[in-house]
Order: sequence, then structure tokens, then C-alpha cells
Amino acid sequence: MKTKYTFIFIMIALLLQSCGKEKGAGCTGTPGTEYFTLKTDAINKTPYFTNPTFDTVSFASDKGDTLIFVKTKTDTLWYEEQGGGSPDCGYNTNSYQVLHNTYTTIKGDASFDVKHSKKNDRNNINIFEIQIGNYKFYESDGAINNFNHPRYIGSLTLNNKTFNNVLYSYNLYNDSTSALCYLNKDNGLFYFYDKLNDKKFLIIK
Repeated sequence: MKTKYTFIFIMIALLLQSCGKEKGAGCTGTPGTEYFTLKTDAINKTPYFTNPTFDTVSFASDKGDTLIFVKTKTDTLWYEEQGGGSPDCGYNTNSYQVLHNTYTTIKGDASFDVKHSKKNDRNNINIFEIQIGNYKFYESDGAINNFNHPRYIGSLTLNNKTFNNVLYSYNLYNDSTSALCYLNKDNGLFYFYDKLNDKKFLIIK
């Protein structure tokens, strides 16, 4: 009988303790959102968001194809992640800016899309994502004009036109078997080689 009363006493004590401790007790403030935005010098690393000339982007292939894309809008999006906090007090939200250009295809059988993210869902920081057709090229904005970057190749002349401070990249960053591109600060992505279809495209300006 004594054991039974002891058990009941313990249960009552635990119940009173749980009632007296509200969830969130001892928390200061309420969870909020911290915004991480792209800096001006990073945005200037390509012409897509700063140069109206690149509201239209055109490419010609060595097989006679022409691709023409016209920008329809620029959006500022936000990629969100859980920030600091606790289950009792709640969690903050970290919100990372994403600039997004949407293009309409005027001529050719392909699509074109450009994003510049402070951080993206691949956990990449300060990253460009340029999609053309079935290929996506990712590159850090810190790699543009970076002479020490392992993919920096300097000047390149194509069809009697010289491009300076050139960087190369592969489809999905490391898939060298399907597609290759060249890009720089002044022209963005100005050349890509569709290896699967054996076509080479150069920007028209």
C-alpha cells in the first residue's frame, strides 16, 4: 500500500511541475528573420542584372542554328533555412537573396534562365546558375575575374573576336562529358559546346 501511495505522490509532483513550467519560459524575444543579400560588387560580376543590352541574348551555332532569348522579368526571391534557436523558444529564419532572370525563347529550340544566389539549395554560397537548354552551369561569383582560379584561362579568341578574363565551366559543374561553357564578367556565358549533339554556340553581339 505504501508503494502505491508513493507512486501516486510522485505522479502528482511531476504533473504540478509540468504545469508550472510553460513552454517558452525563460525565452527572450520572438523568433525573427535575418536577411542575407547580394552585394553590389557581386551582382556586377555578370551583365545579366546590370546591363540592359543583355535583356536579349543570342547565340549562333557552327551548324547554322540561331538561339534568341528575351528577358521578361527579374525577380528577387528568397531561399530560407532554419537559423538559431531551440524547440522551446522557436527558431529564427535565415533568408538568402536570389536574383532570377526569366527569359522567353524567341527563336530556336532551347530555353535560357539565370539565377544569382547568396545561397541555394545545393548549399552553394554566392553562386551563379545559368541554364541553357538541358544544361546547367554553376559558378561562384568569386571565380569571375579571379586570376588564381583553377578554371581561369585568360584571353580567348573565337571567330576573330577576343574575350578577356575567361573562365570555363562544365554542366552541373563537373560533368565534362556533356557540355562545356566559357564565361566572363563582360559577356556572361558567351560560348557553350553541346557535346552530346556536337554543336558549338557563340554569342552574337
